[in-house]
Amino acid sequence: MLLFPVAVAPSEHNIRLLTDMGFSRARAVNALRRTGDNVETATTFLLQEDPEEVAAAERDGDSSGGASSQEEEDAGDMRGQ
Repeated sequence: MLLFPVAVAPSEHNIRLLTDMGFSRARAVNALRRTGDNVETATTFLLQEDPEEVAAAERDGDSSGGASSQEEEDAGDMRGQ
C-alpha cells in the first residue's frame, strides 16, 4: 500500500533519524518512500506494522518489511550521490 502518491526519495537525514530509533535501514527507506519522506508518518507506519509479518519477512531474508530488491538498490544508489 502506497500512502503517498508521488515517489519521493528519502533523505539521508530522515533515514538516520529512523535508524537511530532502532529500525533497520531497509525498513526506514521503505517507510519513508511510502510516506513521502515524512518522518512522523513513517514512524507511525513502522510502529503499526504487524510484528509477525516483519519477523517473517526478516526470517525469509527480506528485512525491508516489504521493500523490493530494486528499492534496496535505489537506496544504495542514493547513498552514493
